[in-house]
Amino acid sequence: MPRDPMTLFRLKRLSAREEFPSLDGNYTWMGRILTPHMYERQFSRATESGVIFDDVIRPGLEEPGTPSGPMSVGCLAGDAQSYILFCDFFDRVIEGYHGYKITSSSQESDFNYDNLKVHLII
Repeated sequence: MPRDPMTLFRLKRLSAREEFPSLDGNYTWMGRILTPHMYERQFSRATESGVIFDDVIRPGLEEPGTPSGPMSVGCLAGDAQSYILFCDFFDRVIEGYHGYKITSSSQESDFNYDNLKVHLII
């Protein structure tokens, strides 16, 4: 496993329990799904290019959303390997956001123009 990039700066990280972010007032899918146990499982992992789990969840911590606005995912895959390494987290976010199990064989498609729904954000 690659070294945590924070070790390059010789900074000592706290434990996963101590570094678990406050999710009070967070209205993202990341904030809804992330638990201390999940954070602890992901905490010491890093991709070969140095992406750590804190990089994945940072967007949702910096932009926690609002209770009245649309719910954003609040996370990003920093590189291609991120999705594989942190897949248990990403799969749950995708399932929540899209409303269907990622393990299902295929997404249901409806090509009937009359059933098209448009959501305008102004």
